[in-house]
Amino acid sequence: MIVAALSTAPAYAGPIESGIWSHACGTPPSVRHLDLSSRQAYEASIDPVLAYRQAQQDYLACLQRQGSEDIRTVRQTISTYIKAEVDIANAANARSDDAVRSAEQRFSGPGSVSLKPPATGVLGCCNR
Repeated sequence: MIVAALSTAPAYAGPIESGIWSHACGTPPSVRHLDLSSRQAYEASIDPVLAYRQAQQDYLACLQRQGSEDIRTVRQTISTYIKAEVDIANAANARSDDAVRSAEQRFSGPGSVSLKPPATGVLGCCNR
């Protein structure tokens, strides 16, 4: 059941390994600086600097967009996984509760010990 829930989750860009996030935005653009050695050099360096700034803005926008998508996907994947685990635990607890009630009915009588099952649903942290 957990595997089925996780297999329907959309893919995200990639894992984080050694603090590096895999994404599909490519490499950051190469930094360009104004050349102040002369007026002619300065004027020639303006367009490359403006192109760099636009490329940088596009790159950062891509990172922001993809990062937001990845965060949303990972959050949903983890929530789905936890909910599935909670559902499994709650179902097992419900079966135990039924068994306890059955045993109390079957074995009740003088000198018998009464078992009180734990409340079901105590693991319902993620049932929203």
